[in-house]
Amino acid sequence: SVYDFFRNAALDANSWVNNTGGVGKSVNTQTDFGATFGGPVRIPHLYNGRDKTFFFFNYEGIRSKTETTQIVNVPSPAEISGDFSQSAQIIRDPSTQIPFAGNRIPTSQLDPVGAKIAALYPAPNVPGRPSGSSNYRANQLTDSPQNIYVARVDHVFNDNNRLYGRFLGRTNPQVGGPIFPTPGIDSYNQIVKTTDYDIAGTWTHSFTPAFINEARYSWDRRVANQWQGGLNVGLPTQLGLTGTNPAYFPRINITGLEAMGNASRQARYQDPVMSHYFADTMTKIAGNHTLKWGADYRYSSNLDYFYGTAGGSFSFTDVATGSGLASLLLGWVNSASIQEDLPLKSRADTTSAFVQDVW
Repeated sequence: SVYDFFRNAALDANSWVNNTGGVGKSVNTQTDFGATFGGPVRIPHLYNGRDKTFFFFNYEGIRSKTETTQIVNVPSPAEISGDFSQSAQIIRDPSTQIPFAGNRIPTSQLDPVGAKIAALYPAPNVPGRPSGSSNYRANQLTDSPQNIYVARVDHVFNDNNRLYGRFLGRTNPQVGGPIFPTPGIDSYNQIVKTTDYDIAGTWTHSFTPAFINEARYSWDRRVANQWQGGLNVGLPTQLGLTGTNPAYFPRINITGLEAMGNASRQARYQDPVMSHYFADTMTKIAGNHTLKWGADYRYSSNLDYFYGTAGGSFSFTDVATGSGLASLLLGWVNSASIQEDLPLKSRADTTSAFVQDVW
């Protein structure tokens, strides 16, 4: 069998929010396609009899691109340069608490790193909205392709022995696009890459019609990696930021404005998360009793690299200057932290056993 499900923005109506803002339709493209194939395997010279081996295979591909309208707060170009003359906020020198003349920060007092970070904000694009008040709109694209595989083989050796094997696989990279013109600086630009593979098999052996053994094994391997769009693009070096891991763009929290960077997970690599599972169960029917007993063992491991705020996390408030943006421009940080963990290597061993009687 083959199948396909298709959806495209050309078939959708525009949203009310986009219509009122004069923005075109958001992208919403979804395709779900695949095929299945299965049947008997007939190789007469390998064994006596026919229709003893059967196979099944399925592939499914999912392609999804969706856009979500984001409306955030950004400063005006004048404020980015230190000119708050059109703002109702009174901007003060944090050292003296004396307001700046004309509500303008002198160029000589601008912090070079803070000024470069502030300059990363885009210009407002929502007409009629004041500075820092829902004045920037963008459609944020999420691209999520998936590939899914299922395969199975069943084989009958004889009346007393049957074997079953299965393979499952899935790859799912997901890219959250940026909403600011410079990729990697906003909190939406994230990449997630997940893969899962599983192999399992079951051997069923009948000692007698009333005494059966079932042995199972499965192996599972999972990779889950996530990182921000600003990884390894050199932005911290270009900004002149030191004392942090230069591979990661920092988290910048500014009171009243859209934050930059990822808040708590600038990168995390779980590569791999793995497990082995062994189980054996016996069933015996004796009169009106059905006895079952068995045991299993599972070995699990995880290799985890966590870079929470390896690029640093900085907060700028309006407490000392009257404006969070002014604090950034003056280099007056309210709080700062950095988190970069050592690799975590964990392991778990689980063993269990049971006995059951049904009569």
